[in-house]
Amino acid sequence: MAATALLAAGSAAKGVVEGIPPLVWKALLGAGVVFAGYLVFKKVQQREREKKFDNAYGSDTSLGRAAVYASRYYSAMWENDFFGWSEDEAEIFRTAQDMAQAGVSFGPVSQAYQMRYGKDLLKNIQNALNPTEFSKFRKLLAGDLSGLVIAEKVYAKGLVPVFSSDLQKVQYIRSPQPLGMKQAVVILGDVPFVAFENKARHYFVPLQNVTVKTA
Repeated sequence: MAATALLAAGSAAKGVVEGIPPLVWKALLGAGVVFAGYLVFKKVQQREREKKFDNAYGSDTSLGRAAVYASRYYSAMWENDFFGWSEDEAEIFRTAQDMAQAGVSFGPVSQAYQMRYGKDLLKNIQNALNPTEFSKFRKLLAGDLSGLVIAEKVYAKGLVPVFSSDLQKVQYIRSPQPLGMKQAVVILGDVPFVAFENKARHYFVPLQNVTVKTA
């Protein structure tokens, strides 16, 4: 009986497939190609974002060093397969443990993660782990989620020179509107600059020429 039922089901399925018109097949195949192309485009777009961050901060700044851990979290949650639909909980725990041992706070890592990948690290981790696993994660970090960055906006004071991320271009801006979201304060030469982000692009502006306010 089971074999007969299986054959009948197979025959029915074959009939359904054969009954799909050619135009529908073309539409389905076309949608598959478009979806695959979209995935490739998103991958390329993400790589460009990472490259811009690395060019701006390198590995010798506090954000650059924090990005090492941010990269490990990203790989654990988004790069386990082509679609990015699986999580490596063990690597999440290892990264948290390594951060605690190195005395690295969660805040700078979360900031580097947002800048490099455009995502919320804490929210991603909470989605990847169940409540019991998240409790373990916090213990491995020694409970340190206190370093989370407070969102701040950068405002121009008068006519302000704004430098591109590679410091090769400069434009002068006078605007009552915020220039962008503050990312970090860095020393270039002997001059303190504020790094900020606007529309996924990174810029530098002399600290003395801006006001920073809580968003």
